[in-house]
Amino acid sequence: LAMPWPILAVMWAGLFRGGLTHYLMGLALVRRDGRFAGILRCAWRGLLVWTPVAACFIGSTVLLLYYWGTWTPQDNQSWMLLLSTSLWYLGVLMLFAWFAISVCWPRRGPHDVLSGTYLVPR
Repeated sequence: LAMPWPILAVMWAGLFRGGLTHYLMGLALVRRDGRFAGILRCAWRGLLVWTPVAACFIGSTVLLLYYWGTWTPQDNQSWMLLLSTSLWYLGVLMLFAWFAISVCWPRRGPHDVLSGTYLVPR
């Protein structure tokens, strides 16, 4: 149920060169030379943000489904529940971390450095 959102966010970031939030806030993604960032570069930037978060949520879900699918009273593998819960909380923590990063480094976060983009006013 939650997996379409990261996929849609990456596609949206690529197609609309940064996403709806950037547009509404009057911001644009540009390259080093000042030209607008391309579709693939913007999608790559979105992928850098959403992949670790989605990986945590997918891993949590897979472990939880596997645990309950193979559960028996004799073979209690409670470590899977602990790891599943930990991955879920890690995913939520990453969402808050991206928010904190955007507040601390509003001009250029790590995803901008890795994708070669700069956030500037329109």
